[in-house]
Amino acid sequence: YLILSKPIRRSDFILGKFFGFSWVIFLVIILQTIVLLALLWYKGIPIDPLLIVAAVSILFKIFIVFSAILFFSTFAMPLLAICFTLGVYIVWHWLSGVLDMVLRNKEEMLIEVVRFLLVVFPNFEAHKNTKNTIWTPIGLSGAFFSMNFGLACVYVCILLGFACLIFEKKRFENV
Repeated sequence: YLILSKPIRRSDFILGKFFGFSWVIFLVIILQTIVLLALLWYKGIPIDPLLIVAAVSILFKIFIVFSAILFFSTFAMPLLAICFTLGVYIVWHWLSGVLDMVLRNKEEMLIEVVRFLLVVFPNFEAHKNTKNTIWTPIGLSGAFFSMNFGLACVYVCILLGFACLIFEKKRFENV
């Protein structure tokens, strides 16, 4: 709370937290990817270019989760923010499975509801599927990657935008 007494905008505080954490996570993911590539090269295992794409996909997934944590932390206590984020994270992973089940049952209304939820919430299975296709004959198109990364950026911007709006209005009288 000390930094909020300084002459900075509250949105700068939220964005500074996000970009600071994102930079650290970016460096950790880059370091881990370099170590993995070096180990694969050392062991003589062929390096699939999808490894780099999978690392970037994991990075974007972490960015979305952290922006959700920041969003929930602007209006909820820390434990509740963690619980909300965990719940949303589980929903993000289950939506594509729910769509598969609904498609098998051929319930038109449920299909449309789940498709709407897949538009509103990020499809984390798409990011997971990137790393599942490494060293397999399954090919993924460039449009698949660009759509997933573009949507990840949109979700991060929306969550951070709402976090900044809520944090601007927050009062700290009871602290």
